[in-house]
Amino acid sequence: MPELNWQIADETAKIGEFHCQKAMVNYGGRNWTAWFTKDIALAEGPYYFYGLPGLILKISDVDDNFVFSLSSLKKYEGDSLYLPKGGKVITWKQYQQLQQQLYDDPMFAMRSMGISKLSKNDGSGGSIPMNQSELIGNIRKTLITNNNPIELDQKVDFK
Repeated sequence: MPELNWQIADETAKIGEFHCQKAMVNYGGRNWTAWFTKDIALAEGPYYFYGLPGLILKISDVDDNFVFSLSSLKKYEGDSLYLPKGGKVITWKQYQQLQQQLYDDPMFAMRSMGISKLSKNDGSGGSIPMNQSELIGNIRKTLITNNNPIELDQKVDFK
């Protein structure tokens, strides 16, 4: 977990029934504004955002590309929290390499499953072959258009 250098401001606001205080931090190449409440003594929040003297109810980057807001609060009655198993931890460099591989060869996963030709509905119950070059171009365009990670400083610069 990253070390966050929070700057707590004097500014306050009310979010729902909670009295909140403003805090700012730079994380992942973005400036963030958080609103936390000391009424709930948990130094937690969404994603990697934690470490304030109360629960973060809302946090957003200054451009509002990402906004996390608490939608509800319920008392947990269970014995333990569910933690997923079987995932693989990778480094940022490995992630960036995988993203670049996807950009370089968007059809690799389909070919590895034995799918060599794609078709689409022709509108009358039949099918017509898809233009693979056009499809690859569209996938690459989508990857570039949606290349806006929370960690802006880890953004993949597709080549």
